[in-house]
Order: sequence, then structure tokens, then C-alpha cells
Amino acid sequence: MDMAERASGITRSLRPLRLLPLGDSIAQGSPDHPGGYRGTLQRLLREGGFPAVEFVGSRTENSEGLAQPWHEGHPGFRLEELRRGFTKCGTTAQPIGETLARHRPDVVVLTAGTNNMYLDEPAAVWAEMAALLRAILPVPVIVGTLLPIGAGPKPWGIVIPPDIEERIAAYNALLRREAPLLGAITVVDLSHCVTSRDDLLPDRVHPVAAAQDRIAAALAGALGASFVGGK
Repeated sequence: MDMAERASGITRSLRPLRLLPLGDSIAQGSPDHPGGYRGTLQRLLREGGFPAVEFVGSRTENSEGLAQPWHEGHPGFRLEELRRGFTKCGTTAQPIGETLARHRPDVVVLTAGTNNMYLDEPAAVWAEMAALLRAILPVPVIVGTLLPIGAGPKPWGIVIPPDIEERIAAYNALLRREAPLLGAITVVDLSHCVTSRDDLLPDRVHPVAAAQDRIAAALAGALGASFVGGK
């Protein structure tokens, strides 16, 4: 079932669209911006006249003030950890099949891969992303490209090599070209959300509030095109 067919079915059933925000710290959001992109996305969908949306997931961390706090954002997690299930950094991700069965989303919004990209080659990161996408399908997926990040040592003990910009560009090209071939997958370009050092926190990895709002706007546009324009 593609996104347009699913949208039509949801409209006929008069029930909310069940949306699962899945990923790493981008999905959870940073402490300076409770909810990260999720809070702004909820507002944009509501103001844009989007059909009722229900955010689902097992976590509510960093969701202060959000009417719908649920998400599946796991800071520090790699793609294979989101797929297989893992526990670290004080949070547990269940295997993705169990997560989907429990929360029954109509669409998954996926922002992940940065933790693989620190040290892995683009082809290896794409292979892990492809495995995760296949595990999510046939549930439709809206997946964001990786954001630009800065090289050098990070507070959590990683040293990002100086060629990170080129490797992210190569991975994003693979994602744009290959992901839609797998099934009901929409790739959203997030590169414009971070255009200078001012768009990142001092760690030069996590986006500031304004950049997270741009992420929300890009995702809202993709959701609107898929579930409103496509119905």
C-alpha cells in the first residue's frame, strides 16, 4: 500500500493519522528546545489544516509542553541498534518489528544515521539504513537526509574525521537515489536546515532551535504532499 492509498483509507475511517517519530537525538530533540522538531511539526500540521494526527511511541523524554509527547527517539543510537533493539545511554529501543506491532503507525518519520556516519563509510551507512527501511516497510516512511555536522573531538568521546562533509554528501546521494526504489519511501532533503555554524550547538552536531524548526517545516511539507495532496 502506498502513501496515497493509506491516506485515502485513513480519511474514510475518520480516525487520526498515527505518526511514529523514529531516530536518534534529532527525533528526541535538544534540551534547549523541548520536543525538538516534533513540537513545531505538530503546530504546523494543525495550522495547515492537516487531518487529525496522533503521535505514537514509547518515550516522552524532552517533550515538555507538547500536547502529544510520544516519540521513539534514542540519543546516540546507530541504525542497526534501532532495527535490532538495544539499550544504552539510559534508553532501550525494542526491535523495530515489535515497535511497529505495538504502536501501529500509519507513517514513520525517520531521522537517523548520524551516529553511523561518524566513522563508517557512506556505502556501509546506506546498507544499514536500507536494512532498517526494509524492516519498516510496508509502513510508509518519510526519511530525512543527514544534517551537516562539524569535524573534531566531541564531548561523548568520538573524534569525527575531517572528511565528514564529503562522506555525508555521498551518503545523502545514495539515500536520495536508492531509498525510493525500496517501496513507499519519501526522502526529505534537510541540508538547507543547517547552513552555518550558528545553526549548530557548540558540539557542532546537534541543531539549534531555529534549525529544528526548519526540519519540522520540511517534514510537514512532505507529510502534506503525501497524505493531503495525495489522497
